[in-house]
Amino acid sequence: MNLKQNLRVIFLSVICQMRLNYSLISITLLILNRPGISRKMNHLTFDISTQYIDDYIKLVDSSLAGFNNSHIYGSLIPSPINYAECDVPQFKYKNYNFDNVVIAAKGDSTNLALSGSAANINISDSLNVPLAVFDIKASNDVSKVQITTGTNQAINQAKLNAQVMTYSNGCEN
Repeated sequence: MNLKQNLRVIFLSVICQMRLNYSLISITLLILNRPGISRKMNHLTFDISTQYIDDYIKLVDSSLAGFNNSHIYGSLIPSPINYAECDVPQFKYKNYNFDNVVIAAKGDSTNLALSGSAANINISDSLNVPLAVFDIKASNDVSKVQITTGTNQAINQAKLNAQVMTYSNGCEN
């Protein structure tokens, strides 16, 4: 077998193992969620570090690329606070290339705070955004969005502040 065939066999083995683990988790949840059985609140923490994952990301969405050497971690607790953070050295979506992306999310059942930055966003051959920072706070169907792009110099900087209200038939800003 050549290297490509070996990788395909390894990948299929990993997928089969993931399906088996998913099945075991599903069965466990069915047992734990039986009526009449009291249980403690579930606490899920995750810590994912990738190495070379570029070819596998394309299986999820062919428009995506990159995500090599990324780190994603967080905690999902029924209450009071959930959080997640990710550090992605580089990824690409369609023609847009993002470098050194850092995102942090924190929230509960009624509030969400999402902030992050990208060191560089390449939009086309002639258009680069050297720094993009965003901050989103959402609560009770109202989101406050702040986006700052460009360098720290006032002449090359753009700022966007918006408030978005969500309704059952759409949204308004």
